[in-house]
Amino acid sequence: MLQCKTGATHTHAIVYIERNKFSFSKTTKDVPMAFRSVSNFLDQIGQAQRMSADYNRLRQMSPESLSRMGVERNDIANHLYNKYFGSR
Repeated sequence: MLQCKTGATHTHAIVYIERNKFSFSKTTKDVPMAFRSVSNFLDQIGQAQRMSADYNRLRQMSPESLSRMGVERNDIANHLYNKYFGSR
């Protein structure tokens, strides 16, 4: 807890980045919902960027290479959607 010059005490969350994901200090029990919402939003942006990069990579692969992965060219988008968002 921090104490201001006015005498009021405040609890502050410490935000840090770990493995390209925003996290909060484990010592603060009450993390404001706004911080969690921003963290989730940024996490989803990162996930969408990874999916986009995978899509571009798979799109450039030969049909034989895709077949070895068990993916057909016209099924790339569905494959990636299930990979990134299917577990929700």
